[in-house]
Amino acid sequence: MPQEKLTFQQSLDRLEQIVAQLSSPQIELEKAMELFKEGLALSKSCQSQLESFETQMNALIEEEV
Repeated sequence: MPQEKLTFQQSLDRLEQIVAQLSSPQIELEKAMELFKEGLALSKSCQSQLESFETQMNALIEEEV
């Protein structure tokens, strides 16, 4: 899947698809490596988005206090 900017939910959905594919005993090694790399990139993207959301939430909470 191309690395266009995905929403958090789209990234999670794609990660679930990748895990399912990697769980298949018939997957070829080259395809598994490709999917693993994609999954890693998606995981990093999700982590970055979560950190951004946390920063935004903390800023909103500070404004209310």
